[in-house]
Amino acid sequence: MKYLTLAFFTSIAITQQVLAQDVVTTREPKWKQVAQAYGFFYAQNYSLNRISTEYPDLAPEVRLANFAFIATALGEGANALDAVLKREWPKEWAEAQPQIEAEFLRIAKEQKLTRELAVAYIQEVNQRAKGNLPESVRNAFLANNPAYVKSPGAELSAGWRQNFATFKHPKSSGADITIAFPLSWRKRESTRDGVVQVFRSGAGNGPILVTISCGKALEDSEGDFTDADMKEIFTDQFIKESLPEGATLIEGRPMTIAGMTGVMSVFDLTQQELDVEMKSRFTTFTIAHKQHIIAFSFQIMDHFLKDMTLDEAQKAYFPTYRAIMGTLARNEQKP
Repeated sequence: MKYLTLAFFTSIAITQQVLAQDVVTTREPKWKQVAQAYGFFYAQNYSLNRISTEYPDLAPEVRLANFAFIATALGEGANALDAVLKREWPKEWAEAQPQIEAEFLRIAKEQKLTRELAVAYIQEVNQRAKGNLPESVRNAFLANNPAYVKSPGAELSAGWRQNFATFKHPKSSGADITIAFPLSWRKRESTRDGVVQVFRSGAGNGPILVTISCGKALEDSEGDFTDADMKEIFTDQFIKESLPEGATLIEGRPMTIAGMTGVMSVFDLTQQELDVEMKSRFTTFTIAHKQHIIAFSFQIMDHFLKDMTLDEAQKAYFPTYRAIMGTLARNEQKP
C-alpha cells in the first residue's frame, strides 16, 4: 500500500473550489465570434455564386464544392449561425446583419477573379470542408452545430478532436497521460497551482468547464501505484477527503477508468464571486498512474445554463464526460 500525501488531498479540494473563479474567456465575446463566422460564410456563398456567373463552365465544380462543405458538420454549423444570432441577440442582429453582410461583401467584391483564381478558390472550399480554415471560424461553425450544442461529445465522436498530453508540461510533475477533447473547445493555461490545463466547451463560450490537475502523491519514492493500491486508495474516505469545503456530495464510487481502478465523485458547490452567487455541479474522475494522482474535473455553472437545471444538464452532458474519459491513455514515461 502506498501512502498519499495530505498535501495532495488539500490541492484537489482547493483546485475544485476555485474553479468557478477560473472561467475560460474567449479572445472575443460570443457575439463577435459568431457574427464574424457568419460573415465568412456569407462571403463564401457570394464568391461561389460569382464564379458560377462569371465562369459558367465551372458551375458543376462549384456545386460539388459547395455540397462538400455544407454536408459536413462545419456546414451544418454555418447554416445555423443566422438562427443563433437572431435568437440570442434579436434586436442587435436586426441592426448589425446588413452592416456585417455589406462589409464582407465589399471585401469579396474587391477580390480579382481570373479563371485561375476561380479554380483555386473552388479547391480552397474543398479544403475548408476538411477543416482547413481560420481556427476561430472553424470553432464557431463546430460549436454552433445544433447536434453538438445538444451533445458536445458528439463532436469528438465524429472525429473533430484535439489531443492533449501532460508529459513535459511544467505543472504536471512528470505525469504522463494523453486525453482528447472536442476540437472546438478552447484550452488555456491556468494560474492555479497543480492545474495543468483548462478547457471550455462551445469555443470558450459553452457551459462545460474542465480542468486537469496532476500531482506526485507518494510519500516514498520507491515503486509505482498498482491496481491493488488503487482499489485500496479509492474508497469512500478518499472521496470525502478530496471534497472542497462546503460541497454537497451527490454520488461517489470507484469505477474502471482507462483499464484500471479509479473513482468518480459528483457534488454541488455554491460560491460567491463579488455580488454574484454561483452554484456549480462538479463531476470529477480521479486516477493513479505511476506515482501520480490525476484528476479530471468537469464543471457546469448554473450561471451559464439556459432553460436547464443542474440536474438536467448533468443528465444531458454526462455522455460527453464519458466520451472524453474514454479517450484517456496512461502512457509509459519516456527517459
